Amino acid sequence: MYIPFSHVRKAISSSTSDNTVVWGVFRLDPDQNMAGIICQWFLQAIVLLLTQRLLYGNLKDERRLKSYVIGVNVMCLMHTLFRTILAFDYIHGTAGEFITVPEFALPVMITIETMVIQTFFLFRCWTIMAKRAWAIAPLVVVWISSGVAGVFFAVATDYCPKLVTTTLATWVALSCSLDLTMTVITMIYLIQRQREYKAYSRVLMTIWNMLWLAAVPPMLAMIGLIITMYILHSGSWATFIYDILSKLFVLSLLIAITGRERAASKLKETTQMELCLAALGSGSTLGRSSG
Repeated sequence: MYIPFSHVRKAISSSTSDNTVVWGVFRLDPDQNMAGIICQWFLQAIVLLLTQRLLYGNLKDERRLKSYVIGVNVMCLMHTLFRTILAFDYIHGTAGEFITVPEFALPVMITIETMVIQTFFLFRCWTIMAKRAWAIAPLVVVWISSGVAGVFFAVATDYCPKLVTTTLATWVALSCSLDLTMTVITMIYLIQRQREYKAYSRVLMTIWNMLWLAAVPPMLAMIGLIITMYILHSGSWATFIYDILSKLFVLSLLIAITGRERAASKLKETTQMELCLAALGSGSTLGRSSG
């Protein structure tokens, strides 16, 4: 199914209810469309800067993680370019009479991006749980269910608009629950380690701060999406938040990896300091014994 451009222009200029937003094509007014594109490229620039620092830092020796980060960046950039082309097509009509893009393309891209990024945090929780399959299984089930809900939402935008609000709420609830659960698991793990490794409090504090910095943006965005869509009944602003949500997930991933590298650096500094103190202590002991 393809989207007639004339219908989109008519929809943009119409005074229909705010809740009739066509999610698949992100039918927004021109100002909101341009604001969305500006936010997309602003976040994309931050993503590229963080990625550059990671790739030329400690990640250069980790091939698998490096390939994963590059793959996520390629998806993110493709989404940004695709979204930009659509926005200018809708506003200026440069695509001619028809825009040959399925309505569900963008929601599917956002769902896939979100699932791919969540695999990193699932793997982290799996490592925390000592790689026990039975322990990670519930999280995997929620992860798969959120992906299915995201696909259903994408299909609903094209074939069954009446189910859009239900499927969107299901996807947001499952994704937010998964992120919150994985964050809580990591927090509990850090609290346990804090009791065991008091000498490494600086390292644990760094991990703790970066954990919250990575977890908060996407969760706040999903909560904001629910509030604007179902409490304030602002479909256009809910669409705007949903539009940039995958970028916030990408930033969350890069912040988490950056935090890991910072923690490793602080751990190295702490270890070197302990070795120096031990060497000084042994040297003074030898001096006293020889004297």
